[in-house]
Amino acid sequence: MAHSEIHRINHAPSDLDQPRKRVVFVIAIVAFLSLSSGFLSNQWGAVPEERFSQRAIWFDFLLLGRLMQSEQNGIFSAGGLIGSIDLRHGDVPRVQRHVYKAYMEGKYPEKFYRYKSQIGLQGMLASAFANMRSLSRKATLQMLQAFNAVATSLVLSALLFWVAWEFGALAAAFGLISLLSSDIVTNLGSSLHWSIWSFYLPFLAVIVALRREQTAMKPFSYRFWFLFFSALAFLKCVFSGYELVSTVLVMMVSPIVYFAVWSGWSLRRLTTVFATAVTAAVASLFASFVLLNIQIYFSDDEEARLGGIRHIIERFVTRTVGGESQKAEPTLSVWEVIWQHLSAPAVLISNLNITYLELLLAISAGTLILLGFGRYNIGNQRKNLALMAATWFSILAPLSWFVIFKQHAEKHPFVTLSWYMPFIFMGFILIGCATKEAFGVFPRRQQPK
Repeated sequence: MAHSEIHRINHAPSDLDQPRKRVVFVIAIVAFLSLSSGFLSNQWGAVPEERFSQRAIWFDFLLLGRLMQSEQNGIFSAGGLIGSIDLRHGDVPRVQRHVYKAYMEGKYPEKFYRYKSQIGLQGMLASAFANMRSLSRKATLQMLQAFNAVATSLVLSALLFWVAWEFGALAAAFGLISLLSSDIVTNLGSSLHWSIWSFYLPFLAVIVALRREQTAMKPFSYRFWFLFFSALAFLKCVFSGYELVSTVLVMMVSPIVYFAVWSGWSLRRLTTVFATAVTAAVASLFASFVLLNIQIYFSDDEEARLGGIRHIIERFVTRTVGGESQKAEPTLSVWEVIWQHLSAPAVLISNLNITYLELLLAISAGTLILLGFGRYNIGNQRKNLALMAATWFSILAPLSWFVIFKQHAEKHPFVTLSWYMPFIFMGFILIGCATKEAFGVFPRRQQPK
């Protein structure tokens, strides 16, 4: 790295005066309490109450099946895989209701049907907690939901702490509003199966690491970055499986764009760090496939022992181009899938019905305002440009799932979560910065030397 680039990194503005530091901490605490209450009790009415009360039925039935299996046969029975207890009850919604009812009534599975498409570490840890406690099943479920709600709130409030520190209170407030008003984020915030804190943790960790590098005497080695990105990608795969994995990986590298533009990285350094991240992510994916195949082999399923690799390949093909059973079904084009999820409702509070397309248009307008008014604030020009670049780069995160895993995206409405990973979240932060610039509310910042 050139000496001038290191100089820019070392002298990036970072210090805040004591009053503003207190404001930043207060914002983080308010964010944590607000998010926790939303995830646990739908405090802000972001989800219709009937759907919110049934979230464990629709999103956690595979984890409930694992809990019953572990209670009866041990945490590592059936290879520790998550799964359902009975598939004789017709379509998927009826199976989901049956599993939830059996769990709440204290029943045990006659047969356990393994879900062989993810490692399911969250199921093993939830089972360990449930088996150690002499609580009722209902109390156990509530405790596990509370843990996930708190974990998700901690990760997201830590992100908002950084936003408030970096861009000010108004930007953080807009970011918080984007999360509190989200139907899908609120619905999944306490989910045992999804554990969405594990989706956002790599994004937060990369921001923290790049911020530390920015204030260090020298940049971190590429060996460090390889090991760091590998660990983050592997954590996501083993804990919450491959749901929206391409989205998570693109989200994980989005902060690179922000810090590269703000700190004036050379093109060589930018491409090298990106290549390191991609290589690490691919290596972690293959390592997790190997672990999953071993897990399937030891799952006490004779048929599965012979077909672990075949199953992984079949599931990948099914989620991308479609399996044999889907060939006769009419399918949507990539553009139709994208439109399907753009026109889906994002905010359903009171009488509001705001679609993702309308949020995208609002972010586009915010970008134009920030481009127009941001040039008058010389001290924040580069930072604003970096935010815009990272925000619009991050739209590749949801698009990656809609394009690569089109078949899955077409059939599952909950993948709209990908819009918040982190495009809409960052887009609302951008709108907050644009509002601040438009009204001339410039926070006092240390000017670059």
